[in-house]
Amino acid sequence: MKIDVIGLGYVGLVASACLAEEGHNVTGYDTNTEKLNSISKSEIPFYEPNLNELVRLAIQKQTLKLKKIENYGNLVADAIIIAVGTPLSKMGTLDISQLQVAIKWIISNYQNLPFIIIKSTVPPGTGEKLISQYQELTDKYISNPEFLREGQAIEDWKNPDRIISGSKSQEGYECIKEIYKNYTTPFVHSDITSSEMIKFASNAFLANKISFINEIANLCDKLGAYVDDVSKGIGLDPRIGPNYLIPGVGYGGSCFPKDVQSLSDLSMTHLQSFDLLQSIITTNQKQQLMPYFYLSEKFKNLKGLKVCVLGLSFKAGTDDIRESSSINLINQLSNSEVVINTYDPVSINNSKKILPDSVNFFDDPYHAINGVQATIIMTEWNEFQNLDWKKVYKSMENPKIIFDGKNFLNQKLIQDLGFEYFAVGRKIKNKK
Repeated sequence: MKIDVIGLGYVGLVASACLAEEGHNVTGYDTNTEKLNSISKSEIPFYEPNLNELVRLAIQKQTLKLKKIENYGNLVADAIIIAVGTPLSKMGTLDISQLQVAIKWIISNYQNLPFIIIKSTVPPGTGEKLISQYQELTDKYISNPEFLREGQAIEDWKNPDRIISGSKSQEGYECIKEIYKNYTTPFVHSDITSSEMIKFASNAFLANKISFINEIANLCDKLGAYVDDVSKGIGLDPRIGPNYLIPGVGYGGSCFPKDVQSLSDLSMTHLQSFDLLQSIITTNQKQQLMPYFYLSEKFKNLKGLKVCVLGLSFKAGTDDIRESSSINLINQLSNSEVVINTYDPVSINNSKKILPDSVNFFDDPYHAINGVQATIIMTEWNEFQNLDWKKVYKSMENPKIIFDGKNFLNQKLIQDLGFEYFAVGRKIKNKK
């Protein structure tokens, strides 16, 4: 199929490269000339494992072409995927202006209107509103939400656990089946609004699991229970499952915070009480700052305290720092005049753009840790597990605190070395 992709960010570029690898004739469009030039040289403007090589091969085989969005007037395609950003506005709603601009451009520049597949995350009801504005979209508009995890996006594209679509026409459903014809994944086809809701409901439910286990972990701290055992025990129930039951410093990224907040706003707009969503948000905000609360209780006055924050991206496997727990924590610590060193294997450049000038960035974790009184792990990079903790112990100043914000270090090893160790819900008893 001839498939055009509008928007070459995390979702759009992964979609373009994977579709090209599958044999489709793909053209990726974007408004950013600098980004297009970088991609054409296989220099991906964000970190996603194996994407550089996939893009390079697709361009080499000429199954992927790149073009800037301009007025062409005579374009032809079987289908167009829209993967532009829908950021959260200051009002708590999703800004779909880039989507609207993309649709107007499509209508103006294609000879015969292709099927328009929306992968951008939009509030439920958006598709119906757009169809009411542009009647020509009626049989061509398809909702096909993405469920790609940053750091695992290529694997998720190639092995999805389900494919969701929504359209008004049978032809729209046939288009989706043709694109994904080589997949044995379950298909769920619905109306457009239901398809849009599936994306929001999925992310809100997963965010709820994270906030739930964090509240359980906090209670475990009070009761002396061990949350790792609790999490394992409830996760073995097939009705619940183990995924997303890992306590720590909360969730971040471009999806969960935005989608939960937007769904909460949508429910209020329709005068539908959805108190659970606000509880999820409140719990997450609290968890992100737990290291700050811990240090504040221990030291009372944080001014001049020397701290190392390991990890800046919202999760391992990506350089995305949007709504990162680490970024929010560092800003809070900075307000208290803490001396902050930090290290991340891939997110330093992104973080320098938004963090205070007082933050010290290092390209080596040992250099970042040297001389600090507390080290806080905020991202679950494997290299943090594999640090030489004896070396770390010798390089830190008293009281040598390790705050394991991801509950993934070997607790016994860390405590036996003499560190003051803390993690959420882990039944901590440090040596005096």
